Amino acid sequence: MKTEDVIHEVIEKEKQVESNPFLSTRIMSKIAIENAPLNKRIYFFRSLVVAASFALVIIIGISIGKIYDENKSEYMALNINDSQIENLIYYIDMAYE
Repeated sequence: MKTEDVIHEVIEKEKQVESNPFLSTRIMSKIAIENAPLNKRIYFFRSLVVAASFALVIIIGISIGKIYDENKSEYMALNINDSQIENLIYYIDMAYE
């Protein structure tokens, strides 16, 4: 038997296989849903909402950034040297002895 004959037999057997009707129905309904004009409107509005939300977040971020002012310092910072604080433990221990 030649290789070509085997190939032709396999092709003919594949042609005779019946497809699942549920699968073809699901595929065709999915295609019909994607081509519907309503979905195009929904996609447009969804894109519009996403773009508007990005713009809103950027505007809010800029406005929050403008609120902060480096030169405005009403509070005074207190710097403490840690090594001096650690020496206080000796005085506390002496008081309890």
